[in-house]
Amino acid sequence: MIRPVTLCFPLVYLILTMAGVASHAADPQAGFQGYPEAPAFTVLPREAPLKNYPCMRCHDFLKVKTEPRQLRAPHPELDHGAGRFWCLECHDPENRNSLRTTPPIATNSNEIHTLCGRCHATQERDWYFGAHGKRVGLWQGEREILDCVRCHNPHQPAIQPRKPQPPPAVRSGLERPAGRPEPVVPIWEQAVDGLEQPREQQHE
Repeated sequence: MIRPVTLCFPLVYLILTMAGVASHAADPQAGFQGYPEAPAFTVLPREAPLKNYPCMRCHDFLKVKTEPRQLRAPHPELDHGAGRFWCLECHDPENRNSLRTTPPIATNSNEIHTLCGRCHATQERDWYFGAHGKRVGLWQGEREILDCVRCHNPHQPAIQPRKPQPPPAVRSGLERPAGRPEPVVPIWEQAVDGLEQPREQQHE
């Protein structure tokens, strides 16, 4: 039986190609080349290296096991794809330091979007054009953005709820006045015979 996830990338890529959205390089091994019409950007590198990278420090001595099973430490809990995903959907079975992209990229790469876009093509397109994701710095000038895994944990990509931050402190000189402010007279009550009442008569 073929798992549905194995059909995800070919089906999405075929639809995008037929719709004229995806672009190909002359070399088929070059893979998806992004959107040339998208504004230029730079992906900011990770702030810290992956804790357990390179993966082959351990997997070089372990037999490849393709059947899904309960993972043990130091592997994180996998909650991605509604239970249809397994490690080898994204990680290369022969070289865990690489991801299953065309061409392959390193697991600690700053081009993770090329892997995420295999199934999340719409979000990847919006990310290229700036409607999805996070831009760092100013809205003008060089466009510096974060890659997918800076906001989404790749093993548990759903955004977790967060406690809201407290409101900013009121600046000096802008404290709220004591007591309740005077009521504001609606504009339709300010006019008499088409003329506005003098302001000193509004609160009499």
